[in-house]
Amino acid sequence: MPQTFSSRISLAAAEIGARDMPTAGVTYSF
Repeated sequence: MPQTFSSRISLAAAEIGARDMPTAGVTYSF
């Protein structure tokens, strides 16, 4: 899996998580 694709998924998940719960953003940022 390309690094760029992986980063995009991580950023998207982190953004969604941050909007839902600030703590969740950290969890999804992996």
